[in-house]
Amino acid sequence: MKHGTRVVTFFLGLILLVLPAIQIASACSRAVYFGKAGQTVTGRTMDWKEDMQTNLWVFPRGMQRDGGMGEQGFTWTS
Repeated sequence: MKHGTRVVTFFLGLILLVLPAIQIASACSRAVYFGKAGQTVTGRTMDWKEDMQTNLWVFPRGMQRDGGMGEQGFTWTS
């Protein structure tokens, strides 16, 4: 077998060995806001292709909400 043929055979074998291990990334998008005084707000999309067993809540308009962190937490109106 010639040297060039051995190199081609080696790389084809390597590709066939590595190819099954390659996975396509399917990730959700994430945004992070770092505010004053150490505040951190994180949001994400729900574009994951597998069911993540996530509960989505719908609140009526005008409902007062808070982040459950006491006086330093966020408050908002839905």
